[in-house]
Amino acid sequence: HYIDVDSYSEFLADGAISESLDDLIAQHGSYFVYDNGVLPWATLNAYDSLRECMKRYDWEKAKFFAADLGHYVADGHMPLHLTKNYNGQLTGNTGIHSRYESTMINAHIGEINYSGEDLSTIDNVSSYVFNYIYTHYVYVDSVIAADDYAQSISSNTSSSAYKNALWEKTADFTNVLFKNASHAMAELLYNAWLEA
Repeated sequence: HYIDVDSYSEFLADGAISESLDDLIAQHGSYFVYDNGVLPWATLNAYDSLRECMKRYDWEKAKFFAADLGHYVADGHMPLHLTKNYNGQLTGNTGIHSRYESTMINAHIGEINYSGEDLSTIDNVSSYVFNYIYTHYVYVDSVIAADDYAQSISSNTSSSAYKNALWEKTADFTNVLFKNASHAMAELLYNAWLEA
């Protein structure tokens, strides 16, 4: 449920990696690829399985694959699931993953709103998944900077002062991430249904 996309030199140079798991393994080796996570391919596998269940009208299994897909889509929109600095351990921000993903969100969940948007069909599901990963990777530095700021307000990372300061610096883009994840999930469900 993660991909450390910034472990790939080609991503750092060109902003993308191969969408083919086989090609990536041929280029970097199986251990490297699996050690750095296979989130996009897990997402695509869940999508394909969901579509096939829909084709067979197997609604019980479809529910499980839809839940899996939702988990993977959400992780593809969480910046710290997209980086080798996934817990701030490389920048002195150890523990930021759960502080951002759970502690802060739980404290401010009522301030996250999304009312929906029109859906579009997806021409290439693989590119769609990789594109939202690339789009949301850019927020890694913003999460780290927000943690630095929040810790300057309160070194007690369990305190309301810390959580409020972290939210103050991340609220705008966090709402965007939640909106984008919700919309991507809806579009993927809709597209799987159309393909089925």
